[in-house]
Amino acid sequence: MIHLESLTYLLPMKSGLIPTHFWFYDSQKEEYSMSLSLKEALGVEQFRTHCPDRLAKALAFQAQPQLTLLIRNLAQFHKEFELKLPVNSSLGSSATFQGHVSINQSGEELVFGSVRYHTFDTSKRGEFGFLKKLFETGTEGAMVIRSVEEDILFVNPAFIGQMQQLHGVKSSFSLLYKKLISEEGEFKVFLKQAKESGSAKLDFIQGHNQGLELEATLFENHHEKLILILSRDISQRLAAENDLLNRDQLLSAVSKALSELLNEENLSDAIINGMTLIGKATKVSRVYFFENHYDAIADTWYTSQRMEWNAGDSAAQINNPLLQNIPFDDFGSFFDPLLKHQALEGLVKYFESGLKAALEAQEIKSILVFPLFVDDYFQGFIGFDDCVTERKWSSVEKNILLSYTNGVASAIRQKKQSREIIIAKDKAEQAAQAKEIFLANMSHEIRTPMNAIIGMTELLDNTHLNNRQKSYLEAVHTSAENLLRIINDVLDFSKIEAGKLSLDEFPFSIEEVINNTVTSVKYISHDKSISISSSIDPRIHNIVYGDRTRMSQILLNLMSNAVKFTEEGSVNLNCRLLDNQSEEQEVEFHVIDTGIGIQAHKLDEIFESFSQEGSHISRKFGGTGLGLAICKKLVEMMGGRIYASSVKGIGSVFTFSLKLKKANPELLQQLSHEDEQDLSWMKGLRILIAEDNRLNQYLITSILDKYNTKTTIVDNGLKAIEKLQEDEFDIVLMDVQMPEMDGIQATEVIRKQIHRSLPILGITANALKGDDLKCLSAGMTDYLSKPFKEKQLIEKIGHLILKKYDRNTILTEPEKSALEDYDLTELRQMGSENPGFVTDLLHMFIDQLSEFNTGFQRLLSENNYSEIAGIAHQLKSSCGMLKMEALYQLCISIEQESKRPKPSHQLSELIHEFSRLSELLIIKLRLEPELA
Repeated sequence: MIHLESLTYLLPMKSGLIPTHFWFYDSQKEEYSMSLSLKEALGVEQFRTHCPDRLAKALAFQAQPQLTLLIRNLAQFHKEFELKLPVNSSLGSSATFQGHVSINQSGEELVFGSVRYHTFDTSKRGEFGFLKKLFETGTEGAMVIRSVEEDILFVNPAFIGQMQQLHGVKSSFSLLYKKLISEEGEFKVFLKQAKESGSAKLDFIQGHNQGLELEATLFENHHEKLILILSRDISQRLAAENDLLNRDQLLSAVSKALSELLNEENLSDAIINGMTLIGKATKVSRVYFFENHYDAIADTWYTSQRMEWNAGDSAAQINNPLLQNIPFDDFGSFFDPLLKHQALEGLVKYFESGLKAALEAQEIKSILVFPLFVDDYFQGFIGFDDCVTERKWSSVEKNILLSYTNGVASAIRQKKQSREIIIAKDKAEQAAQAKEIFLANMSHEIRTPMNAIIGMTELLDNTHLNNRQKSYLEAVHTSAENLLRIINDVLDFSKIEAGKLSLDEFPFSIEEVINNTVTSVKYISHDKSISISSSIDPRIHNIVYGDRTRMSQILLNLMSNAVKFTEEGSVNLNCRLLDNQSEEQEVEFHVIDTGIGIQAHKLDEIFESFSQEGSHISRKFGGTGLGLAICKKLVEMMGGRIYASSVKGIGSVFTFSLKLKKANPELLQQLSHEDEQDLSWMKGLRILIAEDNRLNQYLITSILDKYNTKTTIVDNGLKAIEKLQEDEFDIVLMDVQMPEMDGIQATEVIRKQIHRSLPILGITANALKGDDLKCLSAGMTDYLSKPFKEKQLIEKIGHLILKKYDRNTILTEPEKSALEDYDLTELRQMGSENPGFVTDLLHMFIDQLSEFNTGFQRLLSENNYSEIAGIAHQLKSSCGMLKMEALYQLCISIEQESKRPKPSHQLSELIHEFSRLSELLIIKLRLEPELA
């Protein structure tokens, strides 16, 4: 198929303002077609025909029969032709039609024609008259002016009407034209370009959606240069372009507004910022947000305006009291579409009388309102008022604005959920705090008498007793130990739940732990007809690193359970090697019994909290149901796993495995030698005992009297301070909870006013995480938990008196590393000539930390952010001087967050972290040589 465009080389271009176009005849298909340029010129998208008369009709408006005959003769008889005809076309006033036959290089016969349109033929004087006649009654605007004088030679009514409408004037066209050519504006430039280059184009635009497209052509008539200006109304095109531009601006505004909703913490600020962006993009008068609320007492729904953006062309309504607490009933049919999740829109003049009057009072001419639903709850609505024009919104604009409304609804929903989460979190924290307080009080109230009971039974056991008395004493001791075990289980489980239970890692003997467990279980099973045994795989490396106490707790729990649920038969503890590496081994422990067994579907449940196989088990055998849950948690904390298998009525097997690092046996021997101490140093030791419980007073003095110490007893912190002001003591045993003044407060006074380095051993019945830090941050040298054994008390006193104790050992590794970031070197160099300089400065800093910690919490509760920023600024310089990088950075963060317009919840977290770390630093600083 030969393309028409390839025929161009056959016809040399002739002179004329408009190029030549082609049509082509396909003899095989017997159909006519046009070149792309001719189709575009005639405005024909597709053109194929079998009829020469239809082709002639498309090419010319006059002499169609004559042109049809010529085209037919060309196709049938190869008669070439040339015909020039006047035409009524925007392409020109006349056209030359030619028909040709040619043979191409391949020998094919080509039948084709050409059309060349002409504007004017200056050789014919009458053609200007034809042009005038052509445009005089046409709908397309036309004007001819003299090029030099720029006066009007001819203008048709269409051109006059278009220009007058464009400028909004009804005066004569001649005055309007004189104004146009006298001003140095775009029309003047347009004429100049036409004169210089022969043609020019101009989009002559007035306002947003009105304009004309002007096209000028320079020609000669009777040797006179004239300019033909054709005009076409492009208002529809401009309107479409403006709609597209407005749509893009609105999309951009909504995109930014949605981004505000995502990134701005304050939802009200985000909404008002978004309303501002959209209000400017839509060029409305007002954008507003109304929120609905329900009055349960009046059983009535109300709505109130909460936010508004105002363009300034109408009065703001945000402070209008009439727009607050409006009953739904006052709105009439206003809410009908909104309640159906539909938009309300329209011109106010067509609204019902009551609503019309209310809206016209606010100068509103047109309105668009979207309902705002949050989880099917009618939260309110967002509206757009136009007080200048009677605006009609396009469907595209409404969809874009609806997306913003939905975005606001999502943000409100998210904020509501976040608020609910925060409330739930606060409630959970309050519940956890209440639980901790309860456990602390319970622990104190039970452990304090338990300390006396267990301690007194140990003292009594060292006296001369007959067999009956010894059996009674054993019963009391066993009952006390069982009660203490229950308390410990509850506290351990609480610590595990809160993630506050930590594991130690010291060398211990697996064989010793197993033997001690078996011995303990034999003691509680002496009245049952069961045998207790154990076996250890000889391949196991006996000395390993780990938490001996927790290992014993797991084994004792499992063995005690086995004995409890076995009436006859045996309970065996077996230990075998699973995997052996050079530095580590995996060991598996089995506790096997011939007891009542467990139903298969209950095996997974028995490791859950407060769970037993059934209520009848609890009634018959007792227990809290925490033992196995604690075992599971401890095994998992150690990196192992635990499971059970059982047959009802036959027995059960509990299995757990652990990977344990191997330790050098010599380490254990060194530790055992360290326990063999000479206690002669205790003779004559002056000890002040601050304890309010009489049984514990008696217990402690009974223990210490055995070592020939000199003890003084007081029952509260105030009396302890008085005694220290009167007499000298080597050590203070300070109970934490006492009336009038507790041990924490008393220690703080002692450290500030009486003695900075006197050893103070805190004795607390509280066993929760954090109690140790409270004791140490107050200034106590060490602490001891009740109930304690005689050996523990003597060891603690020995460590303090003989200076063998390092409080660093009670800190976890992460806590230790957090405290290694300060340096007192420069401070010591500055005070090299003043021995008390560093000591006094450190005491001042410790006092400052304690005081500012209290101040931070108080000011935070009062939302006094400016003073928080001031305190942080003061502390920052002190922390920087002492090279305390962690506290220094926290001070910077607290100061910056406090200076924000609306500080976030992060400020509370920063202050909490500062308080925690500063307490640890106080403990660390007290270990420095200047304060020790």
